[in-house]
Amino acid sequence: MPEKLCVIIPAYNEESVIRDCLNGLAAQTYQHFEAFIIDDLSTDNTKSIIQEFVAKDPKRFRLFEFGKVGPGKARNLAAYETTAEILVFTDADCIPTPKWLEELVRCYKDPSIGSAGGPHRAPPQSSIFQLQVESFLLRTSPLTQFIQTHPEEIVETRHNPLCNVSYRREIFIRLHGFREDLFPGEDVEIDLRVKALGHRISYNPKALVFHHRPESIQQFRKVMHAYGRSMGKLTRESGPRRLPQWIGVASVLVWAFLFWILVRHFRLEGLLAVSILFAIFYQFRPDVSATWSLWTNSFQWFNGFYEGFITQRSEPPGFNPLSLSERAAKLRKSKNQEK
Repeated sequence: MPEKLCVIIPAYNEESVIRDCLNGLAAQTYQHFEAFIIDDLSTDNTKSIIQEFVAKDPKRFRLFEFGKVGPGKARNLAAYETTAEILVFTDADCIPTPKWLEELVRCYKDPSIGSAGGPHRAPPQSSIFQLQVESFLLRTSPLTQFIQTHPEEIVETRHNPLCNVSYRREIFIRLHGFREDLFPGEDVEIDLRVKALGHRISYNPKALVFHHRPESIQQFRKVMHAYGRSMGKLTRESGPRRLPQWIGVASVLVWAFLFWILVRHFRLEGLLAVSILFAIFYQFRPDVSATWSLWTNSFQWFNGFYEGFITQRSEPPGFNPLSLSERAAKLRKSKNQEK
């Protein structure tokens, strides 16, 4: 009996991309799966597009509405609505290749594997700017670890991104799912807990999804800031665990040292000079869609890291601390049903 999979996809205002995502799911070679799509109170046609697929194949596709809860809680709530052995997660702006699920399942032949994922690449129809973003991500991957470049074989890894990842359901439920107060970066955090339980994480380079890249320099800057903020928050809570976090900590120390030198030797003049230089850099970075501007605007990651390192700002839209008790109630209900 093949293992049953449940693909979980949160969606908010994704009318321009979600049809391609769901068409990719419908074309999977591995058929023993169901797809749960959660509409997070979209204001465009996202819900109606999902309903089209539900009407065509109600046994395969299901629409869920939990209100405005944010992606983390949406994924967690959906995980309690299935009895599938493996939970698979991707984003609404991703396009799964036909053998995506088939290749993910291969990883679970090893019982020690608690999580498995694969690569994400820019779609072939991407714009010139999106391809420039893809090139930037590939060049910086040794430092950021955002895109993996392993050889064409299944290997063990430390982390798979949330746009292409899966977990054994029993492990996911035991860990209470994703942290709902962390966005993005919840995938990094849960992988630390998966490994802490003694489970291994697998990466299959053939389990490919295409992932739409930012369409403008403004979107790119926003993404960099968000990821930096979550890494800063995780570093503040549990210390640096991954290379990007160590880079963030090093940058904090360097800036603190330079600030101390300038203030100690130049007093108010030094403080004023630092403030002016930072303001110039922050306000006058090139706001154009060019490769060289990506490198300059990528420093927004450090701004986000500093913010997450010293503040509590990282919650997704719709997050409510009281909802954590609801998740605990779901867990108790699930355990009782399994007994």
